[in-house]
Amino acid sequence: MTVSDGWIGRWSPGIGDPTIIGWVTVGLYALGAWQSYRLVKRHSHLMKPREATLWRILALGLLALGINKQLDLQSALTEIGRMIAVQQGWYVRRHEVQKEFIYTIAVCAGLAVAGAAIYARKVHAATVLALVGSVCLLAFVVLRAASFHHVDALINSEYIGIKMNWLFEIGGICIILAAGRWRLRAALAQTKDFPGVTGVISMDANRNAIKPAVVLKLMDTQFIYQETIQPEQPSQATPTVPASPSPSVSRRRR
Repeated sequence: MTVSDGWIGRWSPGIGDPTIIGWVTVGLYALGAWQSYRLVKRHSHLMKPREATLWRILALGLLALGINKQLDLQSALTEIGRMIAVQQGWYVRRHEVQKEFIYTIAVCAGLAVAGAAIYARKVHAATVLALVGSVCLLAFVVLRAASFHHVDALINSEYIGIKMNWLFEIGGICIILAAGRWRLRAALAQTKDFPGVTGVISMDANRNAIKPAVVLKLMDTQFIYQETIQPEQPSQATPTVPASPSPSVSRRRR
């Protein structure tokens, strides 16, 4: 078997997927990384330390997968495995090794989901959903790198012009994006008595900001402070007690 010249066997760095879908996937990876970073950057004080750590790891992981998407580093790993198989003489039975590898990945993915669920106990459900999406996404990337014939045939198959690998990869990213959006909305709803620049800010049940309004007056191209209007506190309606009938009415009824 001949080995072409390259950085690693037949592999050399380059654009792994120059198609429009490839670049859209990279953009989704970048969006997921930015959203996860923004979530933990602004709202880590509302999370438990372990939950904030999970979102930080998720942001770094999505960024790394986005870079790997176009550098095609998993093909380098596949080429390393092929070269090792050729040198050690088990290349002819590589399908058996790949099958065992896939079973191992499936078991590891299950254990990873269970471990993530244990580690993320008592955290928001959106974080658990993001962990499930990330484990599925990582399992897909590793299985694609294994280059097993039946797996390649599955992920490269098309239905109504849509490749299955698009559904697996983009679907996993979209799960993480949806979970991040869900967690962000929950974090905003949890904002209470935040010391902002213009005063203390809280959020109501509809995620509307409750904060003081600063009134400024423009005079001679300068803003002059006038007053600060504090938000009205919701009035608590006092329960109305029905009036008891008068004694005369009671005697008439008798």
